[in-house]
Amino acid sequence: MKKGAYLFIIILVLFATHSLCHGKLNTPTRKIKLIRQIELPGVKGRLDHMAVDPKRQVLFVAAYGNNSLEIIDLRRGKVIRAIRGLDRPQDVKYIPGEDLIAVSNGGDGTLRFFKASSLRPVKTIDFRRDADNLRLGQSAKRLYVAYGEGAIGIVGLPGLKRIGDIWLGAHPESFQIDRTLGRMYVNVPGKREIAVIDMKLGKVISRWSFTPARDNFPMALDEKKQRLFIGAWKPAVLVTYDALAGTPVSRVRISGDADDIFLDQESGLVFCSCGAGFLDIVAQRKRGYEVIERVHTAPGARTSLLIPRQHRIYVAAPAEYGREARVLEFKTE
Repeated sequence: MKKGAYLFIIILVLFATHSLCHGKLNTPTRKIKLIRQIELPGVKGRLDHMAVDPKRQVLFVAAYGNNSLEIIDLRRGKVIRAIRGLDRPQDVKYIPGEDLIAVSNGGDGTLRFFKASSLRPVKTIDFRRDADNLRLGQSAKRLYVAYGEGAIGIVGLPGLKRIGDIWLGAHPESFQIDRTLGRMYVNVPGKREIAVIDMKLGKVISRWSFTPARDNFPMALDEKKQRLFIGAWKPAVLVTYDALAGTPVSRVRISGDADDIFLDQESGLVFCSCGAGFLDIVAQRKRGYEVIERVHTAPGARTSLLIPRQHRIYVAAPAEYGREARVLEFKTE
């Protein structure tokens, strides 16, 4: 073999080694960079889902293990206030039309509302058990809450009254709303299925068996392409469904313990925050989807929040090994 050929092979090996050492599986379509870490002083235990108030530039973090809602001023990059005395808060939503914060509590099953401007308690609705994921409806006139052993509760806005339930038969995890078709897709891991709800009728119209894996928890939806992204734990995979046909079209291995998935509509990238300590970035390729980059975060950092317009993604990292709990802020370019 000629010297030039040897040199070419050496260059290829060095390039591959460099990529593996930096956790990059392929050339990403967008760069991602850690720009700061915002500490949550004294916050212990698991961190759950997050929400943002864009008007005040405030980030809310449901500190499940700390029984608190931590409130971060994103301009200053620090915690400014906290709502304490919660009971295992799991999700939080900012409701812009009412200027309210809704917090679901897994411990006592309550959904608690606070005035965003003052953090004054406004109302508590008792769902009795395991109030979990929250979603705003199409016209922001309804708030949906996954709860108990198998239902989606419906709260009317602005009256803050419980106006109905959609029964599922097992505890619902992440769910997404297709505003164009008026459908809701719900992960029901206890039944190993995805329930499809007609939101006008307020009932389940179809159930898709989820056979590729167990423990289908996080979910994201691409309304334009009618693709549903489902994360599972056993094994750790991201399964893509055709949302019209109800059939899986792609499957890719991801890092373990994923609890949030977000689609960036502009780039087409899918972000999976995984408690194994990675933020997996998935892109569509000719043969399906593949992980193009695996970014180090922290052990137990399983929840995240994507703010597409600001090109930001926040990842919640719990306290570990002598380090304070913190929120990792990444910039996507």
